[in-house]
Amino acid sequence: MSNISLFAVGVVVTLLVLAALALLFWGAILDGRDENEQRVAAEDAATQARQDLALHAIDAA
Repeated sequence: MSNISLFAVGVVVTLLVLAALALLFWGAILDGRDENEQRVAAEDAATQARQDLALHAIDAA
């Protein structure tokens, strides 16, 4: 292989690896956002459950 063709193959492989890494980073960012939304939803559900128990205690009295 000539020097130019070897360089071109190296550039193509490098671009392919960079594209794959970019997709992995993007997926990790989106997964982190989804995890934060799930955590907030779980905290809201726990708060609602505690409020429901307090209301039932007041009703029983």
